[in-house]
Amino acid sequence: IEPKRKIFVTEADRLLKPLTVG
Repeated sequence: IEPKRKIFVTEADRLLKPLTVG
C-alpha cells in the first residue's frame, strides 16, 4: 500500500476530471 501513490492518483483525477468534462 502506497499512500503517496493514492494521493497522486487523487490529484491527477482531480485535474483530469475537468479536462474530461469539458
